Amino acid sequence: MITIDGGMLEGGGQIVRTAVALAAVAGETGTIWNIRKNRSVPGLAAQHVATVKAAATISNAPTEVVFIGSGEITFLPGRPERKDITFNIGTTGSIPLVLSAWLLPALYGGSCGTTDLTSHAMTSISLLGHFGHSISVSRQEGCVEVSA
Repeated sequence: MITIDGGMLEGGGQIVRTAVALAAVAGETGTIWNIRKNRSVPGLAAQHVATVKAAATISNAPTEVVFIGSGEITFLPGRPERKDITFNIGTTGSIPLVLSAWLLPALYGGSCGTTDLTSHAMTSISLLGHFGHSISVSRQEGCVEVSA
């Protein structure tokens, strides 16, 4: 089991994103504690919850203890597999940051085929409202194609 202090260095969400992506690919259980400890609002924010759940969905990991404000999570990944998922960040959270935790397991997951992720977030500009993004990862006979 890998344990990571989420408050080290700048103590931001990148530690969470990288840890869950690598744990999903390696199939290793990982615990992250002190998540965003030095931030004005410590613990997971909405985009971090979406990040963990996106990586968890593709790697068949349980997410019962992943919620806004969580200061510690244990990520128990299964084998990544091809599946289409849709998630809504619910805030102005960054879609590309969520994709960063999903993409690596999607590239390594299961057999050849295509998996799609569709994400929705609100913008900080009231005239634009909701923003959606879709990305597909296709793997055929050792070749990988990513399209947005």
